[in-house]
Amino acid sequence: MATAQTGFIDAYHSAHLQGLAGTAYPAPLAGTYLALYGGSIPLSDGSGGTEFTGTRPAVTLGATQIDTNGHAYVTNTAPVTVTLASLSGGTLMGFGICAAATGGTPVYVDRLPSGFQVGALASVTIPAGALKIYAEAYRL
Repeated sequence: MATAQTGFIDAYHSAHLQGLAGTAYPAPLAGTYLALYGGSIPLSDGSGGTEFTGTRPAVTLGATQIDTNGHAYVTNTAPVTVTLASLSGGTLMGFGICAAATGGTPVYVDRLPSGFQVGALASVTIPAGALKIYAEAYRL
């Protein structure tokens, strides 16, 4: 059952266990793309959430780092500019890392440190190092 959770979606958690059991593990993503969500972020199965992104921009992720609490993560290596598709604007609440520029479900979702208002069809630039994609999942 899908739950409110940040981190990798359920299918990726299941794949870790399948990999340990010797069955198929997901292939590396052909590309990584940034989605921005308003109102709510997707559930743990990747469903739900309101995506404000039209075509998702490509995002390059760097080498694994360890934060002061010992958690492993990667960040975006360069700034990413997103033009929002929402015609009415709203409050940005979170982001997703997706395997496609359009369609499909995210492979990772997380909340932004704090929601912020954006205007209709606004352009938002995420600074290099601002996105943190953690190895662990955190229940909300």
